[in-house]
Amino acid sequence: MTDLRAHLTAEQIKQGDFATRIGISRTYLNEIVCGKKLPTLEIAFAIQRETGGAVEASSWLKEAS
Repeated sequence: MTDLRAHLTAEQIKQGDFATRIGISRTYLNEIVCGKKLPTLEIAFAIQRETGGAVEASSWLKEAS
């Protein structure tokens, strides 16, 4: 499993382009990438689809303690 920042860097994808592909603002995507916000479930699955499964939607789920 790859994190979103690593995937975008490896694939040389600009955040603005990726954000447009999944239908969110570049600012919101940047907050997700930086860990300031968690994506909605819908956005998490859009990221998973757009990355071909390289970034799994479950990567944003926290383990219960």
